[in-house]
Amino acid sequence: MAEALDAALASGGGGGGGVKATEYKVEDSNVENIGSAEDKAARLAAAQTEKEWEGSGQAVGLEIWRVENRRTENDTPDFGVKRWPKEEYGRFYKGDSFSACAPVAAARRARPPQSNTDTT
Repeated sequence: MAEALDAALASGGGGGGGVKATEYKVEDSNVENIGSAEDKAARLAAAQTEKEWEGSGQAVGLEIWRVENRRTENDTPDFGVKRWPKEEYGRFYKGDSFSACAPVAAARRARPPQSNTDTT
């Protein structure tokens, strides 16, 4: 019985008007190289040219940017970031993307991890 069901499903049959699933190959997509050294280098280069990042992370405290999806004259996507005003911190909107940076003081970063073991 199971073999008949497998055969029916494989042929797109099965009595339910099933449609055979389309097979896609990742190498034919635009996601094949995500996470590769080439992808990471491209993202780093793009981030280094973003004017809104200039001066970020220099002071202790929270900084937030909103990712914007603008369109060019040719109607192609042109993503960018815009500093989120401090008075808007805590107000985020469904469907929007944000990036946050929260540097800590150098002395705090250099402190060795503390143990919870009581040595007395």
